[in-house]
Amino acid sequence: MTIDKVEILSDKISFLEKKIDRIEELLLLLVEEEYLTEEEKLRIAQADELIKNRKFDKLVKVN
Repeated sequence: MTIDKVEILSDKISFLEKKIDRIEELLLLLVEEEYLTEEEKLRIAQADELIKNRKFDKLVKVN
């Protein structure tokens, strides 16, 4: 991989990390401000656990 490609990939990873951090902040705000139902909070906690354990195949898409 060339240095340019590594730099582009690094930039993309950094961008995604920032987006993930922002999503985490927003979810915490929703939970702390009690905008979510108990069921929604439970689903977030379950999804968080699956992601931490890298069990992405067990995640269920919610519309």
